Amino acid sequence: MALINEVIPIQGFDLVGQKIASILLLELTNQINIQSLTDDLGVFLERTNPYDKSEDLMVNVSCNNISYSEFTQRDSQGNTTYYVDVYGRSFETADLSGDLGSRNKLNLYVGFCKYILSCVIYKTLDTGFGLIGGVYVTGIAFDANESNQDGTFIRMARITLSVRIMENQEMDNVLEFTGNDTQIKLSDTDKGQKLIFNT
Repeated sequence: MALINEVIPIQGFDLVGQKIASILLLELTNQINIQSLTDDLGVFLERTNPYDKSEDLMVNVSCNNISYSEFTQRDSQGNTTYYVDVYGRSFETADLSGDLGSRNKLNLYVGFCKYILSCVIYKTLDTGFGLIGGVYVTGIAFDANESNQDGTFIRMARITLSVRIMENQEMDNVLEFTGNDTQIKLSDTDKGQKLIFNT
């Protein structure tokens, strides 16, 4: 018989990843509008398909790893690392070289993302109080994409974002221990001890 009979809610690390992507879509679209930019933006969550050369500007938010600490029976804190990957491309024109165009575009949008994710307005990533213990941009790495040998001048950068997330679970209603009745037992096999149903 299953012992967890409540619906397990969405976990903090998953909710926070969705919030980061939503905030970036909202705020980057706003910057495109108020600055009269013409870039075609796509924001994705946990995208695994590679950036396509037909795309203009792509932002992908992904959860990289979680280290838990400060454990109690009810909760723990997770230092969760997210990657915000920003891809952009440009073309050679009479007025601007393709490599400078892609550099300018990438730096502009990486700067936007860093500003948005560092802004005090989003210190709880729009989750209210209690879930987030801190949001920190801890690094930015640029890739020149040296293997790209065609005329699309693709560049990318990775923003590393560290978020302190409180993960909770319901406390168990304590029942009096009256026996050791179980539906599962260990069975010795030639491959080791295997769990089987006690029938």
